[in-house]
Amino acid sequence: MKIEVWSDFICPYCYKGKRILEDAISKFKYRDEIEIIYRSYILSPDASKENHQLVNDMLLTKYGMSMEEINAENQRLIKKAKTLGLDYSRINNLYDINTFDAHRVAHYAKKHNLSLEWTETLMDAHFVKGLLIDDHEVLISLAKQIGLNELTVRSILQTNQYGSDVRQDMAEADTIGVETVPFFAINRSYAISGVVTSKEFLDAINLAYEQNK
Repeated sequence: MKIEVWSDFICPYCYKGKRILEDAISKFKYRDEIEIIYRSYILSPDASKENHQLVNDMLLTKYGMSMEEINAENQRLIKKAKTLGLDYSRINNLYDINTFDAHRVAHYAKKHNLSLEWTETLMDAHFVKGLLIDDHEVLISLAKQIGLNELTVRSILQTNQYGSDVRQDMAEADTIGVETVPFFAINRSYAISGVVTSKEFLDAINLAYEQNK
């Protein structure tokens, strides 16, 4: 049984969705039969590495949100994240990041069955530690932490390796109608868009399992 997840490392809803999915799977009777596959999705492909912009400022200019709206949503995110064991206290000081390179390394991590570890490490680095996960040295350091080869990761980042894999995931997202992340495809027969409750996840997983036995 496959659960494919389109998400981005800088998406606060994706990190919440990851935790809720993990909780739902922990309650699923046949959880050992589930394979989670993380797919690439880039929220800010035009974000600059040389002149980082705060996420709050990006929301002001790109989406026309007011600072009152942004602060209210961030407070809601902080409160909800805390119930899931996540620390979003840095949320007002996070930068908008182009995660293309981070996703390229994710495809290398996938080849070594470290996709879940890479996803968790990158999300923690961004939201909890406030690291710039578009910086190559940061990515190399984080990759070493989960057991990836430093020289190989450095080589990947110096070339265009795995770029086509990232673009393929993005193209597939367009094909199946992904409009927002996180997006979860369960056996390609059920889809969940956005963040839902653990019970709703579990109900969908059970239903998909029963229909694909």
